Amino acid sequence: MIEQLPKKIQSTIEWLRLQLPEDASLFLFGSQVKGNKTGSDYDIGIKCKTEIEWKKFCLIKNEAEERAWPYKIDLVDLKRAPKEFLEVVEKEAIEI
Repeated sequence: MIEQLPKKIQSTIEWLRLQLPEDASLFLFGSQVKGNKTGSDYDIGIKCKTEIEWKKFCLIKNEAEERAWPYKIDLVDLKRAPKEFLEVVEKEAIEI
């Protein structure tokens, strides 16, 4: 799946892996996975047992958004997401 993504998104994902705890998994979800909105943002979820400090997460999110430009990404810490949101994400998410 990752090979099908734009190079900018691929390199941003690789950068994210270096910034996150070793037990972190990344997931792509949303309209890009469903293929129903071309040109929409890339929703990337982070799931890990190790808690990511909120301030650090915000710094990583901001840097990832800049690295992905001109594409838009939405980085989500799935550990902090509401249960209802997680249920939707789990149905469509693809691990990357």
